[in-house]
Amino acid sequence: MLRKFYLSLLIACASWPLLAGEPIVIDNTEALLTGEWILGTTQPDKHGSDYHHISTTPGDATATAIYRPDIPSSGVYHVEIFYPQHSNRSTASPWRISCARGEIIAHVNQTLLGGQWLRIASACPFEKGTNGFVMLSNNPPDAGMRGTNPVRVIADAVRFVPAGKDASHTALPSNGAIKIANYFLQLTVQGKGMVTFAQQSGADFHRLTLSAQPAEGHVFQEWSGALSGARNPITVELSTNLHIGATFARAGIGAIVDNRDAEFSGQWSVSERAWPGTRYEDYHFSTAIAGEPTATAIFRPNLPKTGLYDVYIWYASGSNRATNALWEVVSTDGTVSRHVDQTVNGGTWVLLASNRLF
Repeated sequence: MLRKFYLSLLIACASWPLLAGEPIVIDNTEALLTGEWILGTTQPDKHGSDYHHISTTPGDATATAIYRPDIPSSGVYHVEIFYPQHSNRSTASPWRISCARGEIIAHVNQTLLGGQWLRIASACPFEKGTNGFVMLSNNPPDAGMRGTNPVRVIADAVRFVPAGKDASHTALPSNGAIKIANYFLQLTVQGKGMVTFAQQSGADFHRLTLSAQPAEGHVFQEWSGALSGARNPITVELSTNLHIGATFARAGIGAIVDNRDAEFSGQWSVSERAWPGTRYEDYHFSTAIAGEPTATAIFRPNLPKTGLYDVYIWYASGSNRATNALWEVVSTDGTVSRHVDQTVNGGTWVLLASNRLF
């Protein structure tokens, strides 16, 4: 069953200053803990020398960890967390951010993206002093057992970053949503990776720049739902509820050569816009002629190791494309030629040759 977790995003107004001081870091030993937390030291991707963990429980929480910063000056801050990941962690650990304009609830998948600072809220206004806080509870939606092991939540470190010092992207909750003004942006992630967003300021606050960030050993493959193709990052306008999918695939040992990296001879033009099915931002095109070629495009990969490779191409199809575009694969074991009908099958990887020695 797909669970939807909602993160309400608060929009800071101009009356709250953008500060440029140093981040405020609160480690787990400085947090206020209630319940029977266990001190852990074994995980290598922790912040500092230790962290706290506890089993989860359905219903009301039996344990909390409260991180209460002493804010030196009222202003806008980003909130980030640090934790060691593990397969027994909650996929929706509940983090409550309380600031001057209300509360944000962020559900975080602690089986992934550990050992680094992960932003769970952007542009939160905090008043000077200790009124604001961040709290982790042990009652996530996936509380209980996972197989024969209890699901656990991890309390490690939290930091508050002045918005004037760092304006990087905010992580979207996987298989969840954010609410901006009156609209939801729902995200579904397939594979291992995350999607972050940056929000434009002022009257364009509803315009978001989305960035797909694969986990180690994976690559971003494509958008789905309200988006398509593989342009990354990409900007969307949230003027209605949107459902967007991001697919990540396990990385193979190979290489992708985009048109911008190819070697061109003859007369080529660059598309002025991203035609549907374009792999990245644009593509090159040339007029087809009969007889000997007057223009070529050579895609030369920098491969990580010698071996057998499958060769694919990606193109934007159209009714004015050649139905027999000539592609040649030159490898150690010879040359293979293939004619491709580029009026069809665009917007996906098309196999040219298999098991070629490079």
